[in-house]
Amino acid sequence: MVAALHRHRPRRPSIDSLHPLTSPRRGKRPVTCVPELPTGNQILSHPKIPQFFSDERIEQEIVDKADPWSFGSCKLAQHDEGTYRQGPAEGFCRLQTSPTTAVFYVFPRTHSTVPTMSRPRVDMDKRQGGIAILSFANPPVNALSSTLQKEISTALKSVLADSSVRAVVVHGAGSPGFFSSGADVSQFAGFASGQEVFSAEGSWFYSGAEESPIPVVAAVDGVCFGGALEFALCCSARVASEKSSFSLPELKLGIIPGLGGTQRLPRLVGFEKAIPMMLNSSVLPAHAACDAGLHGGRKGLKEEARVFLKLVTSPESQGTVHMFFGSRQTSKVKLQNDPCANEKGRVPKKVSIIGGGLMGAGIATAILSANIPVVIKELNEKFAASARKRVERNLGIKGASKMQMLSVTTEYDDLRDVDIVIEAALENPSLKQEIFAALESTCRPDCILATNTSTINLDLIGMGAPIAHKEGRIIGVHFFAPAHRLPLLEVVRTESTSAKTIKDVLALGKKIKKTPVVVGNCAGFAVNRLYFPQSMVAGFLLIELGLDPYKVDRVCEAFGLPMGPFRLSDLVGLDISVAVGSVFSAAFADRTVETNPVIAEMLGAGRKGQKSGVGFYRYSSESRKAVPDPDGIAPFLERARAKVHSGPEAEKLRAVVADLSDSDIVNMIHLSCVNEGYRILEEGVAMSSVDLDVCSVMGMAFPAFRGGLMYWAEKTFGGAVGVLQELERFLKMSNGFPLFKPSQSLIRSAARNKAVGEIVRPPLSTGEHGDVVIVSAFRTAVGRAGRGGFKDTLPDNLMIPVLKRVLEDTDVNVEEVGDLVAGNVLQRGDTGVVQLRVAGLLSGLPTTVPVRTVNRLCSSGLQAIADGAAAIQAGYQKIVIAGGMESMSMASMQNKELRPNPQVRTLKEASSCYFQMGETSENVAEKFGVSREKQDKIAVSSHAKASVAKLAGRQKSEIVPVKTRVTVIDRETKKATARLAKLPAVFRKGGSTTPGNSSQLSDGAALVMLMKRSEAEARGLEPLARLRSYAVTGVDPAIMGIGPAAAIPLALEKAGITTDDVDLFEINEAFGSQAEYCIEKLGLNRDIVNVNGGAIAIGHPLGMTGARLTVSIIHELHRRQGRFGVVSMCIGSGMGAAAVYEINKPQLSSRL
Repeated sequence: MVAALHRHRPRRPSIDSLHPLTSPRRGKRPVTCVPELPTGNQILSHPKIPQFFSDERIEQEIVDKADPWSFGSCKLAQHDEGTYRQGPAEGFCRLQTSPTTAVFYVFPRTHSTVPTMSRPRVDMDKRQGGIAILSFANPPVNALSSTLQKEISTALKSVLADSSVRAVVVHGAGSPGFFSSGADVSQFAGFASGQEVFSAEGSWFYSGAEESPIPVVAAVDGVCFGGALEFALCCSARVASEKSSFSLPELKLGIIPGLGGTQRLPRLVGFEKAIPMMLNSSVLPAHAACDAGLHGGRKGLKEEARVFLKLVTSPESQGTVHMFFGSRQTSKVKLQNDPCANEKGRVPKKVSIIGGGLMGAGIATAILSANIPVVIKELNEKFAASARKRVERNLGIKGASKMQMLSVTTEYDDLRDVDIVIEAALENPSLKQEIFAALESTCRPDCILATNTSTINLDLIGMGAPIAHKEGRIIGVHFFAPAHRLPLLEVVRTESTSAKTIKDVLALGKKIKKTPVVVGNCAGFAVNRLYFPQSMVAGFLLIELGLDPYKVDRVCEAFGLPMGPFRLSDLVGLDISVAVGSVFSAAFADRTVETNPVIAEMLGAGRKGQKSGVGFYRYSSESRKAVPDPDGIAPFLERARAKVHSGPEAEKLRAVVADLSDSDIVNMIHLSCVNEGYRILEEGVAMSSVDLDVCSVMGMAFPAFRGGLMYWAEKTFGGAVGVLQELERFLKMSNGFPLFKPSQSLIRSAARNKAVGEIVRPPLSTGEHGDVVIVSAFRTAVGRAGRGGFKDTLPDNLMIPVLKRVLEDTDVNVEEVGDLVAGNVLQRGDTGVVQLRVAGLLSGLPTTVPVRTVNRLCSSGLQAIADGAAAIQAGYQKIVIAGGMESMSMASMQNKELRPNPQVRTLKEASSCYFQMGETSENVAEKFGVSREKQDKIAVSSHAKASVAKLAGRQKSEIVPVKTRVTVIDRETKKATARLAKLPAVFRKGGSTTPGNSSQLSDGAALVMLMKRSEAEARGLEPLARLRSYAVTGVDPAIMGIGPAAAIPLALEKAGITTDDVDLFEINEAFGSQAEYCIEKLGLNRDIVNVNGGAIAIGHPLGMTGARLTVSIIHELHRRQGRFGVVSMCIGSGMGAAAVYEINKPQLSSRL
């Protein structure tokens, strides 16, 4: 039988008030179920089975009723209705007997401690009266692993062989709140490889308990799920505490109960309760458990075992098991810079929500449901009343009592005592900054300030509360609507978010029964970024390939998705889809496509999707059912397709459609997302591919039985190699659709035959003693010439703070510096040398340290570093400080003193040396077909990357503050604009080079310190990087921008590596045309080119640039755990230069 426990009145009835009810069992003496007991009591009903627990509350009552008499170490009290038994460790039970009935009322121990065991084990305690107590333990959840099963079987056999044992009680120990969670699911993988995971010998205790000649009782205190419940069903009886619960959740793992659950449970609890427990994995609480005693044969058990083994090895079961474990590990994160790594997060005692709209009310509902008080802040009383009604409606009748914990206010002052504030206002950066400013000035200094934004950069929001941001108290908590129902919670960390803040938010997430996933701060975070390719690929299928949108949706639904991409667009709203798409088009311009023209036209016609009653589908006012509307969308499709379905390329695409299978459609849509998943993992936005699987299932309804997006790709294509091959097939098939171009991370993973989502880090060498290395690298910010923060700052005053910082960082005696070499271009005559000499002396260098300027135009800073390394390698110097400086504010770009040589008329290449740089950009664009659109795209991408890096403070460690009229920390980026196409060409009428896709005139300085590795080791300095090679070469002056395409291969050859070995490229973006050409010519993967923005966004101080690229790439290589980095630039009058840097240690020096 299953013991039944119920809720009771707070008063304690007398023992005499209990009334047993009997029911027959298997033709033996009836057993007893007691429907009403005092709170905290347990039932054990079976002939001849005592159970011993203690409850001090009834001790006096027993003593008062009868005189005790001794029996061994126990005291027994005789009563007219039965016998009470007391023992110091055993407690009391009341035994009522008759010829046909045996009833035990058991009073549980109020305190019980069982030592935690580090390995599965079973203990046996034989007590007086012939009672054997078997205690099994396998912390933390008492999972029935194969090892534990064998030990239980061995122990039970031993006990049953002992003729002095009259009854056996089995209970779980060592894991409070768990009898057992069931079988050890982590061992299920063995079934697929043909292993005998759970042997017949090991699982003997199931049949052993059922066929035992003496009673075997399962004493359940807590969770009793799966295989544990199936064992309990085999026992003669079950005793359960009030907090116990029972379930057969196997179907959630894609299997069925395999140890008799499908047969025995219906016999005991009836089909009405058994079917939901098995099909819905519903949980039956102890008080709802009831008694039943049906008989049955073994045929059903054999069939059950056969079906179980079939299902447990199926892909669906394996995928579901993967999700089962994945969803439980997302909150178990190891955080960097956590001074209290062993401390758990603190669940907030009180939470505030800013905004009581649909999302805010949903968040409040979820938190109130966890019994945490909530304060909603609204703009006015009208909105406040609406917010209250929304929460009340969400909670419903069952949760009405939770409303007592809700307060709604219009004043920030009422938030002074909250532990965390969650802002859920409109998606407007200025509004959110204003809210955060008010919160910072009002809330406690330890209050966490969180935002529920789904699109806005957290660092941008954090500008409204700079103190809280610096202290690490700003974080993102991205709920998914409806927030009180959907389980996923993205916990978004910034570069400055503290470990304590993350752990506290994780604790809140678990408390409100969410599945929290820690992700990084970027456009779309993890879920939306992972899936932004889906709609763009769907648009490609619709327009370029001309597929029927309803077929695409049907194919996706057959795959297991709740709806296809076009139905999803209708549900979200076509206007929202366009808005979200624009965010990703700006953030990832190098691989995104324009908004689907069909959607743009449909919006113009008022077709917004479900909310307007018509989109790709039609919807009636009475029903949300989507009805295809092919005639309605046909005109929009015809106009959009007419623009692309012409010419030979269109013929190729039409040929593709004929061979396109349903699986191709599914794979095109999802592998583009897998490809983006690799980038997310490479950048550290997500911590593991399992996190992305959880995000895909819980955030985007990817079918759970497929195990999540990345897991599906692994199982379907056999690893990274298969995914790469399929994407390359799609890339060729689609004539180069950008979202099919494999990411650099995927390519590297495939090259090493890794599993999908396994990120490869390059192996590092130790280097050699004779290597020339950089031991310190710093720079200033870059300011706009003529109007930036450095416009009135002398070049020497830009150099001084950087030089001082390098000397402080290394603690090198200034007398030991052999030379100071700096690139400098525009200062005429002796100006540059004088300014560099002044900078050296004012920085503390003695008069004995010489200085030298280098001028190779745009590569001057890099040339200075190469010259310093050469001097060290030749033995001329031991220590050289090298870099570059430029103030384009204080020196004219035009050299009026330069007089053209008349003889150049006879030589085209010579005359081209006098071209303006912008003119050479136009030449590159014209000669190599670099369109205006491509130039503008690279500009948008440059600005987007630089903006994110700046907001996150990613390059803060390499930048030295400069005191001018104000302190300039970072003035590097100008605002990227979506209207670049409207800017006029500057250098040629009808041209394509504009101020928007060209580098800006700028000011700045950068330096590194060079020495041999042996010298660094002798001084105890950790080398930051090795200068592996340097190359410079000439090209046609008329197209000087192609210089990097010529110089980089030379530098790679000298270094003995290829482009596949390089982790990062920094190619100076003098102009969008030449940068685009070089990237395409060399076949570089854009994922690793100018990752923090280039010169179009940051600027191009001529003498500084080579040194700035060097400083930045060294720091970024350390941050990304890379090995090789290449810097390169084109050079006026027709040259190109490049250098290869190598990292020989995996972690960034603490000095940086």
